[in-house]
Amino acid sequence: MIKCGAPRPKSTFARFFRGKSAVGFCVLVLLIEIWIFLFKSKDSDLNLYQVYGHASRVSSLSGLYNHPDTTVEYPPLAISLALMTDAIAQHLPDCSRLGRFFSPYNRAPDIANFKLVFRLEMALVTFLTFLLVIRYLKTWMPLEASSERFERLLTFVLSLLILNEFIFDKLDILVGALLLLFLVLMSSRIRYIWSFAILAFGIAFKFVPIIAVPLGVLGSLPSNLLANGGRIAVWMRVLPIAIRRGLLVAALTVILFVPFLLIAGPKCLAFLTYHKNRGIQCESSYAGLLGILKYLGGLKVTGVPSYGSCDLQSSLSPLLASLSPGIAGTLLVGVTLLLFVKIRSVVSNQSDRSMLSTSLGRLCHADFSLHLILLLLVFIFSNKVFSTQYVLWLVPLAPLVPFEGRSRRLAQAGLLFLFYLTTLIARCSLPELAGKPQFGSQGLYMAGPAPFAVVLIVGRTIVLAGLIGWITFSIVRWRQKGHALPPLKSV
Repeated sequence: MIKCGAPRPKSTFARFFRGKSAVGFCVLVLLIEIWIFLFKSKDSDLNLYQVYGHASRVSSLSGLYNHPDTTVEYPPLAISLALMTDAIAQHLPDCSRLGRFFSPYNRAPDIANFKLVFRLEMALVTFLTFLLVIRYLKTWMPLEASSERFERLLTFVLSLLILNEFIFDKLDILVGALLLLFLVLMSSRIRYIWSFAILAFGIAFKFVPIIAVPLGVLGSLPSNLLANGGRIAVWMRVLPIAIRRGLLVAALTVILFVPFLLIAGPKCLAFLTYHKNRGIQCESSYAGLLGILKYLGGLKVTGVPSYGSCDLQSSLSPLLASLSPGIAGTLLVGVTLLLFVKIRSVVSNQSDRSMLSTSLGRLCHADFSLHLILLLLVFIFSNKVFSTQYVLWLVPLAPLVPFEGRSRRLAQAGLLFLFYLTTLIARCSLPELAGKPQFGSQGLYMAGPAPFAVVLIVGRTIVLAGLIGWITFSIVRWRQKGHALPPLKSV
């Protein structure tokens, strides 16, 4: 993985180049953000955010959640962001006049104002996230050459260029920023409760950070818990502490939900059933399987508008939809257990015994960053829904892949290709993804995905599976070598 040993002394020229490179990348990111902000947008979910924000401001959060014709698909903190954005937008002059020069803002005044404020917020989050990436690389990968640091930062820049119009039109770059901040806090000397607080905040903002809870709990444990004893003895020491700290994360999450439960009642948890009731969405990995069976096996596949998107229905769809949570849960548990085995191997091979008094998250920071990437890839791969915003979670993490040389370039190129295929699929029309609209005995339906869309979705699924397989193989290979990550004194 990343290089071990004491830091090499750097020449004045090397330090100067590295500093100038970071400043140059910051300027480049700002220029790209200005270009995206002024010229690149397709609204995406912005109209929905504006509806949520406006309804919350006019009729209160309780009125939004209890409206009979509204099903809110986001957790309460995301709705609070929409509410705050709408409140700020109301105090601005008419921003639709910007539409004369910049087409993304050629909208009705209330939408244009909301869009301007929201995209400014996401632009700020994106830039601060990039600064955090620089800080992470400087702290935890100090031994890398300037060319390697350059390639990592370039990965972030290319991600912005590939995903351009989706970066600021969705709130998910903020989810990626929270996951990165969680990693930074878990790897630092700061008390673990702060990383738990970030996880709880992320869960109350968008539920997906819940998959990182086992990593947070494991990363907070003292390394010496795994240092001695057999497998049963280790589990007996770890489990009671892990359970208590898991309950602490749950308690922090509940605390964040309590104000919304008091204001809006149980309906503020409607986002849980919203996703539970969804079918096989037309962009998911399972949709690729149905597409293959449609064209190669004669399976009848139709599309039905659902939840603001389109689901694919067939004789296999109910089975796949019911199996999806179990498949996802099994794979996520497997990745977490793989991390446990890997870091126990690292602790067992740790030559500097004084390092065992620190937390696992700080001692094994590279393993945790890699497993977080793997968890997200597995979740995206096995989910019955695949929305474009899901890959935004990976943008801040892609530069952190803790491999060297070709292995790192292969993993990062795979992530960038995943982003690219996702944007191609998102730009497909609904008739390509779900079929041309037709009317039948059961009302409006679509004739099923077009061959081009099936090829794109299957291709992306292959890339996803390849990334998961490559990262898993690399983890197992390094464990078999007894590889130990850099000791703290080298950082």
